[in-house]
Amino acid sequence: MPNNSVKNLPNNSESHIAKYYREELALTTDGCLPDVNDARTAPMLELVVVRDPDGGTDVDAFLDGEPIIGTEYTIDAGAGADWNGWKSTRDENLAAASPNVRTALIAAYADPPGGQYIEGREHEPWV
Repeated sequence: MPNNSVKNLPNNSESHIAKYYREELALTTDGCLPDVNDARTAPMLELVVVRDPDGGTDVDAFLDGEPIIGTEYTIDAGAGADWNGWKSTRDENLAAASPNVRTALIAAYADPPGGQYIEGREHEPWV
């Protein structure tokens, strides 16, 4: 996911992470994230990401240990791109994403690391 990785959050507890996504990103998380007082165990999402620096990225996703099919959205401004291509990919990703994922994508696209490698942007806003 975007530049809001769990590692960078001030407090890494599950309740703090859920609170971050609810409040900071204003996500509607009904049924997604456990309530702070909920004793049930949240589903475990595991991702195996294999990145070829000269090629693509392969992602295998597992929910509670079972393989699932998902959609990958990669935001890698550091790979370099032209602004028109970047905008086209950005807009396609935002249009295809579910509401909660769209919110996370907007946060990531708002200030992508390596943005200086996108050519031809001039002073246009990222999103």
